[in-house]
Amino acid sequence: MKTKFFVFILIAVICFLAYFNSLGNPFIWDDQALVVKNTLIRSAQNLPLSFSSDLYFGTSGSNFYRPLQTVSYIFDYHFWQLNPFGYHLTNIILQIGVSFLVFLLAFNLLANLSAAVTSAVFFAVSPVHTEAVGYISGRAEMLMGFFVILGLLFFIRSQKEAARQSRLFYILSLSS
Repeated sequence: MKTKFFVFILIAVICFLAYFNSLGNPFIWDDQALVVKNTLIRSAQNLPLSFSSDLYFGTSGSNFYRPLQTVSYIFDYHFWQLNPFGYHLTNIILQIGVSFLVFLLAFNLLANLSAAVTSAVFFAVSPVHTEAVGYISGRAEMLMGFFVILGLLFFIRSQKEAARQSRLFYILSLSS
């Protein structure tokens, strides 16, 4: 457990160092429609509406159904209103979470601490993630990565547990 905690701290520091320069960025492009002009995110009472409307609520109309992304914006708006710093901070925190899940997945599959840490660190700082982390509207990719990897981890756990717990982890896998 201490080792996993140390790895988490290591990944958190590396992610923060790699992406902290995005904290001062303004809202750009789609951020205007998804955050600045989106009246849906301005109240937690709209949480149920997040699951029955499209991503670009009240603007141009679209066919993007991403309720968890909208819920994350509602959460951010509650704490940060229209300060882009907080939205960027949430993206960095999500990248830390996804990178740690990559570590857990690699450790489960490889049973090698060094290989798992190396995999997670390379994943954390890969340039391919720059847009998803630095661009507030790119949050959907990190949310998708988080829940896909979490689902895989629950599935792996379901295969290792006794019958009753196996069903629970299998259901959690499907839910993720």
